Amino acid sequence: IPRLVKVNDFYEEDVSFSNSNFNNDILGDDSIENAKEQLQPHFSFPLDSWQLSAGASILANHNVIVCAPTGAGKTVVGEMALRIALQKDTKAIYTTPLKALSNQKFGEMRKVFGAEKVGLATGDISIRRGADVTIMTTEVYRNMAWRARTGVSSLMDGMGT
Repeated sequence: IPRLVKVNDFYEEDVSFSNSNFNNDILGDDSIENAKEQLQPHFSFPLDSWQLSAGASILANHNVIVCAPTGAGKTVVGEMALRIALQKDTKAIYTTPLKALSNQKFGEMRKVFGAEKVGLATGDISIRRGADVTIMTTEVYRNMAWRARTGVSSLMDGMGT
């Protein structure tokens, strides 16, 4: 079962860990240093300790949820996760709550990972279906997850009409 880690106020199996306890007790200093060695070269600015903790968690195959204010650096953690997925030859999805933000992140991630590796799905448009990285709205992701779970291809099919 994947472990849920909330960055900043860390939780694992309903047990709260402070940032420093999390680093020492769960990941260890070596994991943080490894994350810094692997991830820092991809960024032109120093990564914050919470970003390195998140990166170390992702490298350790843990799930990470980042809750931080606008401008705090959440996209950096998302970019780390995408980079790690690509290194593992795994497809990845980056979700945003708004179509406009999905379009913006699509442009940004194409510059980071290359246009041929990044796709977009907003409900209105679909670009490069099946790309290694797909940027999509949470609504599109929710609908995909619902169809995958139920095996129903459309809402009307699920209503028996």
